[in-house]
Amino acid sequence: PTREQIRQMNPNYQEFRFPQIKAHPWHKVFRNRTPPMAIDLVCRLLDYTPATRLTPLEACAHAFFDELRDPDTRLPNGPLPPLFNFSQQEININPTLNSRLIPAHLHGQQTVTTSGNVISSTNSTPINASATGVNTTGTSNVNEKSITPTNHTTNTPPPSVLPTTNMNGPDEDNLDEQTTSGDSLNKDRS
Repeated sequence: PTREQIRQMNPNYQEFRFPQIKAHPWHKVFRNRTPPMAIDLVCRLLDYTPATRLTPLEACAHAFFDELRDPDTRLPNGPLPPLFNFSQQEININPTLNSRLIPAHLHGQQTVTTSGNVISSTNSTPINASATGVNTTGTSNVNEKSITPTNHTTNTPPPSVLPTTNMNGPDEDNLDEQTTSGDSLNKDRS
């Protein structure tokens, strides 16, 4: 981190001198086939400057997750689970993100009460909250990172601030052969 980034992270702790290591671009840290949007998301999540680092809901709204908003997206073994059933508390965190968090094809199809129950707009009958991924405490049981897109205007990842190290490990070239089964999503996350 630069001196300014350290000051922004913790203004009271500027005495420590970090070693001067040349930044290594993110696109060189990840495999060549890593999507640019994945690199952009990682870069924005790991930004040293707190004010420019993505919040959890901003990360959910990043373009990397756009595919999950597509009504035609399916898992190999069936449809996607419910991903967009936010509690009222979650919807109120940053209302400007709601149009990105909830896909257009779902706008107006459901509303969420303050008790956390999802009400269908077609029949105004409360739906079983546990079946929708929302619990009665008003918080979501859904994994937030499984949601959607971005309000950022650039598709190019900013320069990296990472030491020169290969984080791919020795078997990077064999990874694709090892993850060709239906459970490749889980293996890629580790």
